[in-house]
Amino acid sequence: MKFKQVVWVGIFIGLIIVAGCSISEEIKDDKPIIIENLEMSEADKLACLNSGGTIKKACMAGIPTCIRTYQDAGKKCSSSKECQGICVTPVELSAGVKTEGVCSANNNPCGCFQEVDSGISQPFLCVD
Repeated sequence: MKFKQVVWVGIFIGLIIVAGCSISEEIKDDKPIIIENLEMSEADKLACLNSGGTIKKACMAGIPTCIRTYQDAGKKCSSSKECQGICVTPVELSAGVKTEGVCSANNNPCGCFQEVDSGISQPFLCVD
């Protein structure tokens, strides 16, 4: 390798190390994240209620969310293509197991679930 190439590679690696150090310092900040203004607009509230939804606090942050119940909730399925929401396992299984699922109850974005795709259980997920 030529001397100039070695110098440029060294500079590049040095920049990566410096960038990594500055990022890790930001991550070490132990201050809690405070989310403010968790209110829905009146227009969003009315649109939710008029479409059959209910306003509930979702997730650990308690974010007001329009939750809509799916008409096919609990229907047997083997893939999310068959559901208004997603096809989930009724009980936690190992990933990769052949199984039949049920259509999810609603559009709540948070919680723990295990999706079924083409009749096979996927990894168990918890979302907040």
